[in-house]
Amino acid sequence: MLLKLQRSTPSGNTLAGTLYIDGKYYCDTIENNSHKIQTGFYPVRLTQSPSWGEVLPLIDRVIGRSGIRIHPGNTAADSTGCILVGRRSDKDVQGHPLKEPRLLSSRKIFNPLRDQLLAIQRSHEPIFLEISNH
Repeated sequence: MLLKLQRSTPSGNTLAGTLYIDGKYYCDTIENNSHKIQTGFYPVRLTQSPSWGEVLPLIDRVIGRSGIRIHPGNTAADSTGCILVGRRSDKDVQGHPLKEPRLLSSRKIFNPLRDQLLAIQRSHEPIFLEISNH
C-alpha cells in the first residue's frame, strides 16, 4: 500500500497537505511547519504509542527523529512533527477566515484509516509513505 502526502505552501506555522491512498484522495493533513518531516519515502507500521495509549501508524526511518506518527488533531499546535488527518477548513464556525487552516472531523477520518492500515499490516503487505511538496 502506498500513502502519498502532497504538501501545499505553508501558512504561518501550518503546513497543509493532501493524503492519497494508492492514488485516490483520502483526506487533508496538517503538520507543524517548524517540525515537518523531510520529503522522501518511508516505511510505515502500526504500533502502540506510549504517549497516546493506542495503536497509531509509525513513520519509520525519519532521519534524526523517532516516534513520528499519523494521528488525529486540529491545528499545527497539536503536532511536534507528526502528521494530523481530517478535513481542512479555512473558516471558523461563524464563517470568518482563519489565519491558519485547521482540521475538522479528525477522529472520524483517522479511525477508518487506522483500521484499513491494520488490515493491510495483518496481511503482511508493506505500507509506505511518500512525502512530496507541490
